[in-house]
Amino acid sequence: MIEKFGICLNPLTVETAMLVREWRNSPKVNRFMDFKAQITKEQQEKWFEAAEISNNIYFIIQKGLIPIGLIHLDRFDVERKSAYAGLFIGKEEFEGTGITFKASVALLEFAFKELELQTVFAKVHKDNTVAIDYNKNLGFEYDGAESGPFQRLKIDSTSFIAKRSYLLNLLTL
Repeated sequence: MIEKFGICLNPLTVETAMLVREWRNSPKVNRFMDFKAQITKEQQEKWFEAAEISNNIYFIIQKGLIPIGLIHLDRFDVERKSAYAGLFIGKEEFEGTGITFKASVALLEFAFKELELQTVFAKVHKDNTVAIDYNKNLGFEYDGAESGPFQRLKIDSTSFIAKRSYLLNLLTL
């Protein structure tokens, strides 16, 4: 569990994985995902079982006791000391509140300080201009094309450390 900036990142449980399924199946979340089909309960249970034994890290973003969304690190590359980060908000009423920004800064601090990663990537749909701008505000830069309609953004530990004070100041506004 990570508690910072007035929010909490709690490890995914079987119960919260079912909530993630509801969120992922919503058209608002689903439209920019690679996998767009509706996820069944059985598919989500299988995914969660696989996630538990993988080295991927999934957190539920919470404000108090309210689960708001999912944030994660996956696709770890031990040799390159890198991973991919991603997030989405399931509770629309929390969009634009700054909670995801706090969650992203907390996750990047965890990735670079605790896990000692050198690079974090983000895979973003090229039409998701809100997510592209969001990641750029965090310090991510364009790094090339991904599969299909997706592009890859990246931030390295040096860039994050250089931008950290600026990001922390934004969190206090």
